Amino acid sequence: EKLIKKPPHSQPSPWLWAASKGAARTKLWNEVSGFVDVYNARFGVYDTLAILPCWHLHPVVVEEVTALMLSWRSSHYGHKVPTIDPNYWLQNFLYPTIARIRSEPWGQTRCSTNSHEDMAKSLAPRRDMEAFAAHIEKDVAAHPPADLDPSPAE
Repeated sequence: EKLIKKPPHSQPSPWLWAASKGAARTKLWNEVSGFVDVYNARFGVYDTLAILPCWHLHPVVVEEVTALMLSWRSSHYGHKVPTIDPNYWLQNFLYPTIARIRSEPWGQTRCSTNSHEDMAKSLAPRRDMEAFAAHIEKDVAAHPPADLDPSPAE
């Protein structure tokens, strides 16, 4: 038997923004931007369905649009016979995603075709690192390592 050197899911996918660096990140930006262009040419003619031009300035919108692109590919590529996948994509991915992008405070609620307002910076929680370190210290002290000796106490 041949042993697998690494578990199959040990590497992040090329679409994981948190792990994307350098040339791979540039490729990802171009890939997602191309999808937005194709999408907006078809759906963006209707204001309520458009992915607004400032999409790339909203980190959560970038994640949403990336996921939308991947689900679109999955439903539209590689099929040799008709499927319900494109309809499923419209109903279960496209419309709910666009609704979130256009209605959530992290999205494009205050943006328009000609303007951008970033709500995310004002909403981002800031962790007090000193208070966090004190909490960890207190929690660890309250949960000392267990005595691994299974013999009963005398």
